[in-house]
Amino acid sequence: MFKNLLIDNKKINFLEEKNYYIFEIKDFLTNEQYEALYDNFPVASKDEAKRFNKDFSESNNPKKNRFSISEMYPELYNKTLSNNQILKDFDETIKDPQFTKLIYKNLYYKILRSRIKDIKYFSKLLFQINEPNKKNKNFIDKLFYNKIHTTMDFTTFYNDSKLIPHTDGRKKILSLLLYFPDDNFSTEQINTLGTTFYKSNINNLNNIHIDNPQKEKEFKKNNEKILTLPFKKRNLYGFIKSHNSWHTVEPINYNNDFIRKNININLLLV
Repeated sequence: MFKNLLIDNKKINFLEEKNYYIFEIKDFLTNEQYEALYDNFPVASKDEAKRFNKDFSESNNPKKNRFSISEMYPELYNKTLSNNQILKDFDETIKDPQFTKLIYKNLYYKILRSRIKDIKYFSKLLFQINEPNKKNKNFIDKLFYNKIHTTMDFTTFYNDSKLIPHTDGRKKILSLLLYFPDDNFSTEQINTLGTTFYKSNINNLNNIHIDNPQKEKEFKKNNEKILTLPFKKRNLYGFIKSHNSWHTVEPINYNNDFIRKNININLLLV
């Protein structure tokens, strides 16, 4: 039911281009596709989340009260997909090399420009052949080809959680985001629950996280907020990793039953 995502007919609208690249593809999912994913979104129980995330309930810990069913936990991830055909089909579509090529083709020069201060990865992107899911079998393959690996996470933020300021690791090429608001979400929640981006001159090529609460306050005070993505249905949002692509999810504080659901799709250069 997701095969239309492999067709190159989606217009990319850039929401930010001055500092780094943030974009959206409106109506990326049809209503039917969105409802199918929404109805089958795998929300881990808090007990299950605590089993994998040892910091789940730890006060002042940046990993508090959030959890991703991801390939970091392959047994859980594969079990989740094997028990749900909708999620399995979506996973296979997103990881189809054709999907990666469509995204990459439309954004290649902006990806290259975003790495201008990262000589190692800039050179790899410029001089080597970039192939999704390619198996580098020998030295020649490794010399001439980059392998682009796609991962996907089903992420749940429970109440009293957040994402601290960071820029993402060097292997990350770009992130794609699908949001799944509940029908009873308020306008305020729609406007504030998406990823928030900051303009900063701090070069953070190696993705040092600002996990000290006081330093986090200072960062947000001294750096300009660019925008917060709307937490909307059906749209695909994304941003290209750079040395200064600072972003967060602001603290969530509504009620004990509140959850924020999104799918992260990551393209990695490995």
